[in-house]
Amino acid sequence: MFTSEPAISTRTVASVAVTPNAGGLACGIHGRSLIPSGTWFSLARMLRLSSREMQIVQNVFDDRKLDSIAFELGISPHTVDTYFHRLYTKLHVSSRPQLILRVMAGYLALVASGGRPMVPVTGARVTGEDLT
Repeated sequence: MFTSEPAISTRTVASVAVTPNAGGLACGIHGRSLIPSGTWFSLARMLRLSSREMQIVQNVFDDRKLDSIAFELGISPHTVDTYFHRLYTKLHVSSRPQLILRVMAGYLALVASGGRPMVPVTGARVTGEDLT
């Protein structure tokens, strides 16, 4: 006899997502933290992205799906899909992985141009400090 699976829930504890799964717990640091918080505005300006488009990108870095992004931003999934098409066109990409790589390339170009110092990611995670 089949039993229904319990609903999978995700809770966030100190910016670490903990999701129950069949093999135990899957943990991951939010990807948004790979780029210092103060740099997102400069990066959006460099890539010529609107603030809403950058919010979509940040949610992609956090590995959120379309429905989750829509809920988080208080807009419809169709609107989020429209933003994805705009982002793909603006950044000349055709998938989420390419979008992430393009944004990271933009970040590295910004760092190389002296726009922002590069923050040691592992140092921030080990000490718990906000190095931005």
